[in-house]
Amino acid sequence: MTLKDLAAFPTQRPVAAAAAPDWLIGCFRRRSITFFSGQCDASTEVYWLQTRGICADIRVSPHRPRARGRVSLHDFTESELALLAQAEGGAARTEWNGASMRWFGWQAFQLHDKWPETGCLRRIGDCLIEFAPNDAYVEDWRLQSSSPGPVLGLQLIEERVPKTGKVTHCGGALIVCGDHAALVRGRPGGAQIPELELFSCEASYAVRDPASGDFTIALSTNPLREGQILCIHDGFELDHEAQQVRQRVEVDGELRERVFTVDTLEPQHHFRRSSDVSAGTAAWMASEAETLLAHAEGGPCD
Repeated sequence: MTLKDLAAFPTQRPVAAAAAPDWLIGCFRRRSITFFSGQCDASTEVYWLQTRGICADIRVSPHRPRARGRVSLHDFTESELALLAQAEGGAARTEWNGASMRWFGWQAFQLHDKWPETGCLRRIGDCLIEFAPNDAYVEDWRLQSSSPGPVLGLQLIEERVPKTGKVTHCGGALIVCGDHAALVRGRPGGAQIPELELFSCEASYAVRDPASGDFTIALSTNPLREGQILCIHDGFELDHEAQQVRQRVEVDGELRERVFTVDTLEPQHHFRRSSDVSAGTAAWMASEAETLLAHAEGGPCD
């Protein structure tokens, strides 16, 4: 079963009351975060992908070491590994109450949650503003362009080697929002981990190539993964009795089986850059467009 087939499969599940609304579904890139101190970070590369009830995100410093010329993590120096270890990424369940979102149940690269608070969210155009309820910061997120396409949210239970039964990852998620995707694979063991085992948790963000249809990893907590194909095109099987999705995929030359539970399966979603306003507001915009939009970027919203 392909990804497209899976997304089109009827789940017959009602949308939960705490599910994210249409305007929160998609892939967002952070433009900036401003703290109460007046300091602003517009350099860290941050992506957030959201489905109805789960999300994934990844946060990487622009100054971290790159993987050019390296073939394994052992090719990085100790100081370089320390910088790589500062990346953030993970997957969590979400609850939306109509004004704010709560994130919980993280499977994450970092060993502690530095963002435990809820987020007060408001969307205008393609801009999503997130306020911390304690006024610690405000974040400016921008919806990333995407052609209409599927939205999938699959929670990873585990990834294992079928031949031996060895579990390679526990927890995480596979999320697809049109032309954007994220794969989070948690660690096989507990939080107490030695040295390079920190990197056994992976969070990767990928973008679909319109020509080939492949999703290529653009950013990852493991820089060695960047530029690789995210293998999520096919290999899926829906287990009706267990209400699970299984995927068989080759990873580093070895067959793996991933077992997921389903959060979201939607075959076609329109990722609108515009937001709704009153007729009066739309009329004001039309009448004043000559000056209001004289220097606006991005073209008309759909």
